[in-house]
Amino acid sequence: MWVALAKAENGKGDSREIKAFEAVKNAAESGVAFPLSSTTYSETLSGVTDPNQRMTLARTVASISYMRTLRAPQVLVEHQFRTAMHAQFGRPTFRPAPIDVLGHGAHWAFRGEAGGFTFSAPEVETLIPRTTMTEVYQWAEFRLFAGPRDDQVASLRANGYNPEAAAASMSSRVDWENHLYTALKNEGMAKPSAPVLRFFVQAREVLHEHNRLLYELFHEYNMSVERTFSGKDVKTARRKLSNFSDAVPSLRIAADLKTHLFRQRKPWTTNPIRDIDALAHAVPYSDVVVPDREMISLLTRSKTAEAFGTTIAHLEDLPSALGPLAARAERLGDDRTGWGGNTFRLDPPPGVTF
Repeated sequence: MWVALAKAENGKGDSREIKAFEAVKNAAESGVAFPLSSTTYSETLSGVTDPNQRMTLARTVASISYMRTLRAPQVLVEHQFRTAMHAQFGRPTFRPAPIDVLGHGAHWAFRGEAGGFTFSAPEVETLIPRTTMTEVYQWAEFRLFAGPRDDQVASLRANGYNPEAAAASMSSRVDWENHLYTALKNEGMAKPSAPVLRFFVQAREVLHEHNRLLYELFHEYNMSVERTFSGKDVKTARRKLSNFSDAVPSLRIAADLKTHLFRQRKPWTTNPIRDIDALAHAVPYSDVVVPDREMISLLTRSKTAEAFGTTIAHLEDLPSALGPLAARAERLGDDRTGWGGNTFRLDPPPGVTF
């Protein structure tokens, strides 16, 4: 979506993209939030290699999102786990209180905590007026999203910048999914039924993506993972794990989408994994999401988004989908940018360099 909106803003979009951009821009100015996720940051940095193109894209993204972000996936999923454990097992005893989902900046998106920046002159925060400091943070978050210029990479690497580590982690995840793809492709292997395949995908999702969190939480509440998910027979054990997985929204979404992709018998690449990461993160907390056409098809067939009351929209659907949200945001009024006011700055205040 963001690339299409940037094209429209810079005079290169078609009529569909231009109408969508106008609807999104107007809705953002009314107070509708268009938050970024950690996946949005990663996709931009790895997918747009030219710094000038990233800067152009970042200007559009910042002018619409105001650098608001969804809380880090690991924080939201932990809360989902605790809520599911309460509902399924009565531990914790009380239902976990709701947590803040919407914040702003990369720190919120990756660590799930409000965070700022370290200045070369520590006294700067006490010397600059609060209003101006807010503008400094806004501009800094925008520049952080745009990524480094080519002439900055060497010095960043000297201080620990290592984009290859993220690429290696993603490569490992692609290999993990392709391991099952290869097994399912094996002509000598009996093909599992749809329910059995979905259970395999659920179990792999829990064990590969969330195994450490599962064991840590069960240990915290003095529970045994093995005993909890055991049963008098295999079907009972499967049902217990499947029911728990479906009670965790992000796990349910990922399992549904991955199951449909495995049934298509296509090898895995980075793109669908990133798409599923983004949707599993956003769908439980959003009114509207705009995936690519393949993911729209998968979400429609799985009916997953319906369970959360989330509208799955094509780009051309945005003008009609955003109208009610903009009207609701207008009624709420007040802070329309998420920064304690109605202004957001894309240019550095005088004297600030990056």
